[in-house]
Amino acid sequence: LLVGNEIVRRHYQRIYVNTLVWYTAVFAYTIFAVPLIIGQIGPLVFVLSGIVSLIVIALFIKLLQQISPDQLQASVTWMLSVGGVFLLMNMLYFLNIMPPIPLSLKHTHVAHQVQKTSNNTYQVAYEKEPWYQPLFGDPTIHVSSGEPVYFFTSVFAPTDLTASVIHRWQYNTQGKWVTASEVSFPVVGGRAGGYRGYSLKQNIFPGKWRVITAIEDGRILGQTTFTISFRDTNQPLTTTAY
Repeated sequence: LLVGNEIVRRHYQRIYVNTLVWYTAVFAYTIFAVPLIIGQIGPLVFVLSGIVSLIVIALFIKLLQQISPDQLQASVTWMLSVGGVFLLMNMLYFLNIMPPIPLSLKHTHVAHQVQKTSNNTYQVAYEKEPWYQPLFGDPTIHVSSGEPVYFFTSVFAPTDLTASVIHRWQYNTQGKWVTASEVSFPVVGGRAGGYRGYSLKQNIFPGKWRVITAIEDGRILGQTTFTISFRDTNQPLTTTAY
């Protein structure tokens, strides 16, 4: 461990390594800041964030060259290092590995009923899972034949940012996920508890289901998998206000 720390410390003493780490932080910041300034998210906004980060790092390197020209002669190393980080971040984004920053999923519920009240709250009635449920697989939702199933989400978005969120209902058949329906609704940022929305599925049938919460360009905020089972008796429900 001591030898490893010494080796890492020597690398961090190299100014181009420090600058590369700093550029990674700058890129991460612009991914968050530029959408806030523009009020939108999407591929073009992400590309613009990357361009802003390149401008910032170029100005920073220019300043370092003025201060310490002897240490900044390996221009090819700079270009390859910064270009590598830039390409990596773009690959993560366009391969849908990176989440749709700055949006985040705060709450999800597969529910029996969702009602919006007069005081602008949502009453969500659902089967409460025991604390150990994640250890035994996906939860089971018990419904009557012909009863709709609701899916409620609360999506956090910073102030003045707008986006469209999609609920994609899918069922599993022979090991493959098939899309049954999609519901889209707008999200407006600024609410501390997240922007609330829900969708419902009629004519649902027993089996394995999931709802993917995504944005318009396909990037996924999260997904909830569950099993639908027809019931003979009523299940006790928990109601939470959002």
